[in-house]
Order: sequence, then C-alpha cells, then structure tokens
Amino acid sequence: MNSCLIVLVLYKQKLQETASYQSLMAAWPSSNCMKLLVYDNSPAAQLMDQTLDGPLLQYIHDPSNPGVGKAYNVAANVAREEGYRWLMLMDQDSTFPVNIFDAYAASIQAFPHVLIFGPRLFDHRGLLSPFGRGKTSGRRLGKISPGLHSLTDVAVINSGLLIDVGAFHQSCGYDERLPLDFSDIHFLSRFSKISTDLVVVDIAGQQVHSDQPDTGYQDALHRFGYYLQAARVMANLEHASSSYRLRTLARAIKLSWRCRSFRFLHTALTASF
Repeated sequence: MNSCLIVLVLYKQKLQETASYQSLMAAWPSSNCMKLLVYDNSPAAQLMDQTLDGPLLQYIHDPSNPGVGKAYNVAANVAREEGYRWLMLMDQDSTFPVNIFDAYAASIQAFPHVLIFGPRLFDHRGLLSPFGRGKTSGRRLGKISPGLHSLTDVAVINSGLLIDVGAFHQSCGYDERLPLDFSDIHFLSRFSKISTDLVVVDIAGQQVHSDQPDTGYQDALHRFGYYLQAARVMANLEHASSSYRLRTLARAIKLSWRCRSFRFLHTALTASF
C-alpha cells in the first residue's frame, strides 16, 4: 500500500466535509508514501488547506463536471507518470473503518497475483457492493465472504476499488461517455478480459447511494435524466436496446410511485434507444 495513489472525486462539497476524506484521514498512517489526488467537478474551485500538504499530491478543478470516469482516467495517468503501483478510487460519500489500509495490505499479501480489490459497502437497504452480475443489471446479495471471487459472478461499485495501475491502462480504463451510471459495470467488463479474479477485502464500509428514498423530486428527476443518457450508451455498446429500455421503465415506475409524479414514466417512454 505504500505505492498507492488515491483519487477522491468531489461535487459541490468541501473536501474536509466529505465522509470519505474524514474516514481516510482518520485511518491515514503517520509515515506512508501514499498520496491523494483530489478531482473536483464542482462549479467553483476550493482552496486546499495547508494541512493537506502531506497527503495531497494534486488538486484538479474541472467545472465541466465530466463525471467519475474522466477523473479516474486522469488519476491513472498521474499514477503511471509518478510510478505508483496501485490506484484507489474513492467518491465523496463513502465511509471506511480505521483499519482500511491494513485490510487492503493484508489482502494484497494473501493474494499477490490479483490485480483488483474491492470492499464490502452497505447502504440503507443492506449490502450494496459487491452485487451479483446479470446481463444488463445487477442483483443484491444478502451476504458475501471476504476472499477470492470471480468477476463473471460478482461486480463491485467504483468507490473503494484498488486497481493495479498497469492493468488499469491495459483494460483501457473508464469509458468517459458513462459519467456515473453503469461506469463500474462497463469498466469491470473491460477489466475481466485481463483477469476475472477479484478479492473482496475484509472490511465493511458505508455508502450513501444516489437512489436514497429521501431524495427530492427535482434532484431525482435530474439524476434520472443522467441515468437515461447512460442507459442509451450502454444499449448501443451492448446491442441490447430492449433490455435497457425495460430497465429504465422499471426505474421510472419506481420513481413515479415514490415522487407521486408521472414525469419519470413519460420521460422514459419518450426516450429513444
């Protein structure tokens, strides 16, 4: 873990106020060669506190808000240029225990041939990641044991992924046409052509999911628009228009019921695939 670059993606939050940064700093070893790259997609840049000089390698502000895919690709390029072995992906809404780095180091030692590692993450409904793989969708798992698994059976969300930098580039990284939704699934599909081995690290973190039940109507509608765009990209990539149309309709029905509005359903029905 000494040769690891962590990339933390921000959007409209101050770095020091994010759950991810707070939990990382609580766990950060006093003497370590790990560094932090902050990729900020917020409209306005923020000043970095001088106390960040130790862990902070670079701050990048990108008000165009291209999503997480570009942030991860840029960080992977920096990691390669700076000679890091590992890249850890992090979004702003994850909380990890104080033994996160020890747990990853132990997993690397136990499975030295594996090129990608992921944590268990829980949200308000239970285990969010890893999840079972389907052709165009995932399914929640009740539980999963730490250790070696196959990417043909399970997948993981982006936050907390630890990836060998060379393998990241060999897989061609993230498709930047998928700013958020489906970005993890598509990346892992690419990565599985290099290796199907995945290690689930023996830690349990918490994740605030974008589909929280208390999300307001306007925010939910805005997010659904992004979801539709990503679903269209995936439908074209996988030549599976019918499957993704059905998936978007299912989400639209759920959101229509939750928000008491047919706007979601109308948007999904009129979308082209």
